[in-house]
Amino acid sequence: TYTAKDANGNTVTGTVGINVIDDVPHASADINAVTEGALLTVAAANGVLLNDVSGADGYAATGAVVGVRAGNDTSTPATTGVDAQIAGQYGTLTLHADGSYSYQATANTISANATDTFVYTIKDGDGDTSTTTLAINVANVTLAADNQTKTVDEAALDTVTNTGDLGHGTVTGSNPSSTAETVTGQLAVAGTGVTYTPISTTTAHGIFQLTAGGAWTYTLTSPFDSGATQGANTLTGAESFTYTAKDANGNTVTGTVGINVIDDVPAFTLVNDGNGDGIVSLSALNPSTATTYNGQFAEWQYGADGFGSISATGQNVQVASSSSSQIVLNLMEGTDVVAVLTLNANGTDSLEVVHRAGDVVFDPIAATSATAGGPTGSLLVDLGTAADFNILVTGDDGVAPANQSGKDEVNTSSQGWAVKGGQGQTNDAGESITFKFVDDSNNSTGHSIDDFKFTTEGYTGGMSTAKVTVLVYLDASMTHYDQVTVNNATSGSVIQISNLDWSAAAGNGDYVAGNAIYGVKILSDSTNKGGFRVNGVEVGTHSETPPADLDFNGIHVTITDHDGDTATQTFNVHIDGTTGSQLTVESIAGTSGDDNLTGTGGNDTLIGGAGNDFLDGGAGNDILIGGAGLNHLTGGAGNDTFVIDPSKLTVHVADVIADYTQGQDVIDLSDLLKSLGANAPTTDAQTGDVVNVTSSNGTAHVMVDDNGTAAGGNMVEVATLTNVGVGSTISILYDHTHTHTENAT
Repeated sequence: TYTAKDANGNTVTGTVGINVIDDVPHASADINAVTEGALLTVAAANGVLLNDVSGADGYAATGAVVGVRAGNDTSTPATTGVDAQIAGQYGTLTLHADGSYSYQATANTISANATDTFVYTIKDGDGDTSTTTLAINVANVTLAADNQTKTVDEAALDTVTNTGDLGHGTVTGSNPSSTAETVTGQLAVAGTGVTYTPISTTTAHGIFQLTAGGAWTYTLTSPFDSGATQGANTLTGAESFTYTAKDANGNTVTGTVGINVIDDVPAFTLVNDGNGDGIVSLSALNPSTATTYNGQFAEWQYGADGFGSISATGQNVQVASSSSSQIVLNLMEGTDVVAVLTLNANGTDSLEVVHRAGDVVFDPIAATSATAGGPTGSLLVDLGTAADFNILVTGDDGVAPANQSGKDEVNTSSQGWAVKGGQGQTNDAGESITFKFVDDSNNSTGHSIDDFKFTTEGYTGGMSTAKVTVLVYLDASMTHYDQVTVNNATSGSVIQISNLDWSAAAGNGDYVAGNAIYGVKILSDSTNKGGFRVNGVEVGTHSETPPADLDFNGIHVTITDHDGDTATQTFNVHIDGTTGSQLTVESIAGTSGDDNLTGTGGNDTLIGGAGNDFLDGGAGNDILIGGAGLNHLTGGAGNDTFVIDPSKLTVHVADVIADYTQGQDVIDLSDLLKSLGANAPTTDAQTGDVVNVTSSNGTAHVMVDDNGTAAGGNMVEVATLTNVGVGSTISILYDHTHTHTENAT
């Protein structure tokens, strides 16, 4: 207000008004960025107020930021939410009054880069507000799974938890020494601070463990059923384990560890196959009595899947019995069992050969027919010049006392020999007639014959068949005898002593065809309803033609494991008709353990197999195959070949050859050298470069370069020859055909 006064002193009051334009705050949009799952923290100095203007009024005394909300609508101010957690689309924002804030991005929410937007409001000292946005760009994080697959082998299954195994099962595979039942791996998901959710789980077939660091182990503990597919096939995806990997921001990814399983299969692991044709050949002579030969003809195993079945086929072969560990085969000639082949899984096998009688040829010395006459107490049949003996015939009516008057007399007719007895012209029930052979010089001294035959005829009492008991006396005193009963004899049929079956226990002696016969008693059994006469009596010698040779070729024994895989071994069995007790095996093989094998006087093949074996070839030109292990080889007489196993190059164990003879014996390194692959020597000169023989103190050492013809190898001793000095000539077979000569130095 002012006063104005003129010259005359007149005054007036008035006013001067001032309008003030109010200053207001100004909030500018903010942008920041964060990685998916990460925490973004911004201090007040760099917070949302950094690019905002408070104006002349300054910020409100309670704080500049007065509200915050999710979204992008700035048409109205935000009035709440300061210091609170505001959930956005992809994370949570906490905005403070001083402009500082934090944003926690949520892990695993986006699959591409995204923006999370929030609205906030600032207020000045006189209450004016300004609203704008805070945008958070969230960078997508994509973890890539590290999917891994590895393979285990059923053959490696065993019943022991070895180093590295997570456990073990209850079955044994075909290669239990292998460690291939367990596999390991290391997951490597790319990212920052990646860790893994630990896993420890046991399935029906194995154990799986995963550590937080990504190291994993799987141990197979039981076999899988591989189905109809035959052979050592691989079961893909047999087991699968899902894991979770998480980075430092909490982003996760799932992946898998897959396990493939190689199916174990059954196998004939050791056969006596000397010539390498895949067939085990046995040959036996015809023994005088049933003889069992024990040996090892084959060895088999079913592998991890266990027993399924076992079978055999072959002409004239019957399966007598079978089990998981054994099969018994009857080798037949018609309806007769002539041999029994017993095969066991562990190789303790046998061949029983039954005696086969040859064809008996009856060579008659004398024959006599009854003529009418008698009855008489005894009857002497004079064979004249046809023989140097006669026949004394006596009868027994079976009624005590013997030789009672008129009853035990021989009564003959043109129809045959009989006892007077009840009917007078027949051998009735309980009656017998005896033919004793006596020297014709005195008709009393016992005389032996080779064979005897007769017929029964003239049946009475309505009989169509008769039961006849035959006693054959084995000494001149007629005290030792064997006895056999012929059931259902028919009229006119020939009964020959050497053709009867005398195997049953009877009498006090044991008759075998060809034994001396001093007498024959023919007894009509007490059960006969009538009688018969004896006729067609012939005395003679017999000769035996050996039975025919029998061949049982192509006997196929098939083993099947529990999931249907098979292995087959072929056997040939020859049974000679020549008499003898001898079995010849194509080769003589050991087991998987430590064996002592000795050859015959012939040319043998001895196979040691696994283990530390002693092989002695004996006489003949022998092949001694030591196999794995530390073996002692003695060739014996003859030109012998010592085969050295390729394993000697890697296990550094040398076979000991006890009697190497220069100029006769050969050391076969063919397979060992072949194991060197492309570096194997193929010429005599190359073999000389690879093989060296040194000698010290009377012992030679066969050395082989373990790198073959290539440089950089080491000389490894594979065989030690005792009693072989400097200058000795050693013959080396290097390719199964050609030999190289090396002098011991």
